Amino acid sequence: MLKEDKCVNNKNCLENKHIIPYLSIILRSEYVYISRHLNTKYNFGRTQLYVLRKLSLTNKPLNQEFFSKHCQINKGSIARTCQKLEENDFIKRVVDPNNKRQYIIYLTKKGEEVATEIKILEKKWENKICEEYDGTKEELLNNLRKMTLTSFNMINDNRDNIYE
Repeated sequence: MLKEDKCVNNKNCLENKHIIPYLSIILRSEYVYISRHLNTKYNFGRTQLYVLRKLSLTNKPLNQEFFSKHCQINKGSIARTCQKLEENDFIKRVVDPNNKRQYIIYLTKKGEEVATEIKILEKKWENKICEEYDGTKEELLNNLRKMTLTSFNMINDNRDNIYE
């Protein structure tokens, strides 16, 4: 078990008075945890895991524009990610009948199997990191939702004045 004094080889990492470094460490650590379990079989990058996770959580096909617009991932990165996932039979892309320049993305059977593995690993991760949390999960989720909404609003409402 990692002790506070060994935290990422920096004994001051848990003394930060800002929220973002903690969120960043949690997110990065979760990615490393999931990658260690899955990459012996699949060798996914962060964006590939994100696409599989999002398709799995929504339980419906999404288009590449969704990832670009709503998830703040550039179009080129999404296109490359989807191409790799499709080449390895994790997703299927079909031309959107409403927009011939756009693809609708579906999980394949193989993609659904991996998505299930990701969900199981995420649940284990979440349960473990919340063991020491004093509040309720609902309180934490509510606060994180508010912060997420504010964050998205800041970058979407003030594209020219993001640093105000």
